[in-house]
Amino acid sequence: SIDHVSTRYAPDDDARRKQFTRILSSIKDEIARLKHLVSDLLNYGRPAQLALQRVDVRELLDETITLVRPQADDQGVEITLDQEETAVEVRGDRERLKSCLSNIAINALQAMPSGGRLIAQIHRSDGLVEISISDTGEGIGEEALGKIFEPYFSTKKSGFGLGLAVTKKIVDDHKGSIDVRSEIDRGTVFTVRLPAIKDEE
Repeated sequence: SIDHVSTRYAPDDDARRKQFTRILSSIKDEIARLKHLVSDLLNYGRPAQLALQRVDVRELLDETITLVRPQADDQGVEITLDQEETAVEVRGDRERLKSCLSNIAINALQAMPSGGRLIAQIHRSDGLVEISISDTGEGIGEEALGKIFEPYFSTKKSGFGLGLAVTKKIVDDHKGSIDVRSEIDRGTVFTVRLPAIKDEE
């Protein structure tokens, strides 16, 4: 198990041990995300059983960036994070929303195998929380763009074409919306909009 690896193989010096612990923590988070993804795939089309709670979207985005940063570093992708200084809360299922953002960020990195820039932003607008993740990758053609959220459709040679379909379902289950804009050779922007928690709630 991961806990066994942590106990047996942890480095002796403090700096490397902290890095080792962070990596293992990211692995645990990714395993949990994949479990939820598999569950969502198996239950695709059924009403979702959401564990609703107050969720600070800034924390989710921070955790998403922590998860994908090692891959971004390997590919030479620069990450820019632009978000509010105070809590930006929605009512939702924390793990599923995190899976949603992770799916989008991973797709962005897959579009930039030889480097580029990923920009993640959070803003409030008219009672909504807007989360956008953009890349400077290869872009998506107009025909494919119209099918991007359909189950089993993929722009990649490998993969099952379910990640973005599940992502849209998660957003829909939270009474939100998701859209995508893209230009060939210039990049893609995914924007998720979720109802914000009002100050009096």
